[in-house]
Amino acid sequence: MNRRHLLPLVSGLLLLPLGCGEGDPTSSFMTLSVTTGALPDGLENMDYRAETLTATGGDGDYSWALASGSGQLPPGLTLAVNGDITGTSSAAGSSTFTVEVASGDGQTATHVLTIAIQAGAAGAGRIAFETDRDGDIEIYVMDADGSNLINLTNNQAVDRVPTWSPDALAIAFFTDRDGNDEIYVMGADGANPTNVSNNVARDWQPHWSPDGAKISFVTDRDGDFEIYLMDADGSNPLNVSNEPTADDRQPDWSPDGSKLAIQTTRDGNWEIYVMDADGSDPINISNSSAEDRHPAWSPDGSRIAFSTNRHGLFEIYVMNADGSNPIRLTNNSAGDTSPSWSPDGLKITFETDRDGDLEIYVMDADGSNPINLTTNPTLDANPVWWR
Repeated sequence: MNRRHLLPLVSGLLLLPLGCGEGDPTSSFMTLSVTTGALPDGLENMDYRAETLTATGGDGDYSWALASGSGQLPPGLTLAVNGDITGTSSAAGSSTFTVEVASGDGQTATHVLTIAIQAGAAGAGRIAFETDRDGDIEIYVMDADGSNLINLTNNQAVDRVPTWSPDALAIAFFTDRDGNDEIYVMGADGANPTNVSNNVARDWQPHWSPDGAKISFVTDRDGDFEIYLMDADGSNPLNVSNEPTADDRQPDWSPDGSKLAIQTTRDGNWEIYVMDADGSDPINISNSSAEDRHPAWSPDGSRIAFSTNRHGLFEIYVMNADGSNPIRLTNNSAGDTSPSWSPDGLKITFETDRDGDLEIYVMDADGSNPINLTTNPTLDANPVWWR
């Protein structure tokens, strides 16, 4: 008999090798580590977009703090014990610091992070837009003054209607590169474009939710144009407009993520409606016999910019979020559409054909000081400011 593989018996009990017991703590032990990647930039004198730090391992009961002598967060920002970084940045510049996380089982781990705060000039940030200056429609980004243009898509297909993720690290758009219009997501530098809608129907006009968890979009997968929500990875698509007798388009999220503004033909013409994010309680807030389109919430949620042909050609208007006090911002013999607010709410960018072709303009939020940002003889359209 081979005795080398027999386990000894003590007092009638079988002794198991270390680590084989069902309750042995080493069988589920994981070393604690920080998994947070690059943090988004912020804007001077603007609320920083809350970023929750992440870790794996330990027992999951994490507590966060700045490591001793590690550097400081940008002025005005704080790190909460749950890993949230929040506050209003009060000075431009780049801050590098070390965070420390502790888990309930006594482990600790540290990680070096950097937050860059951009100078808070009115209308700072980046603008994404579509253009056919390369012979086909591509997604470009540029600085808010029109400089530093970069082609992100570089694809022979049609790539249109960009929308920033809240942390500005990704851009969603729609494209026909798979033979029909689909929603894609790529890095803010154009890397790793991924089809997230994957449906034989037409999926277009994506808009990212303020918390980054959802993407709203327009689709005809039910036979008419409806507003759908899906998780940011494309899972769990859900029809939230459910109005088969009308077209519902151009969804835009309120800054707190509780509501959607849409353009719809429910009353026979294009009107601006506001509804809860789940599609409930839809309310007509424009109530005009004209065509009202392209709603865009202001960063503070108090106003909605839109385009309307109440005076013949399409112009940019702004109204209170309940539809009251509509004010005409542009007054031009051309068409002005597709408004988008700057992150600080002081500027509005829009598309216009006042120079004979579609260009991207920016103006003060009261309609003054319109400036052509693109100055290109081809199509430049659908601007969206990172906010």
